[in-house]
Amino acid sequence: MRSHHHLSVALIDDDRTYQFTTERMLQRIDDHISFRWFSDGEEALLYLTEHAGADDTLPDIIILDINMPYMNGWQFLDAFHQLRSVIRKPIRIFMVSSSADDRDAKRARSQVDVTDYIEKPITTEKLSAIIGGRAA
Repeated sequence: MRSHHHLSVALIDDDRTYQFTTERMLQRIDDHISFRWFSDGEEALLYLTEHAGADDTLPDIIILDINMPYMNGWQFLDAFHQLRSVIRKPIRIFMVSSSADDRDAKRARSQVDVTDYIEKPITTEKLSAIIGGRAA
């Protein structure tokens, strides 16, 4: 039996091709997943701040790119951590990067608000693991 709650995924990434392909992969996995994307961390933070009390409009999962203009993934995490006190809904954050630098993975996994770190490109299998609640 399906729950009434549909999974909501937010992608924070400045690469439009990546946004499009991620949305297509999510639709193939489950066409009931709602998807929203933001081009940078600042845009996403504004949205989260405006909807902080409305659990049904907040994402269940955030896929966060590390390298973006304006506000990168690390800066977003710092701001999100401050915002966390007014958001009741549990939100799982997965940091993604095409960087092969082990320091990024270690730093991401050491963040209290980060569920896991995933190397790009994200495959349908990795995405299925993320939305299924398993580590990728």
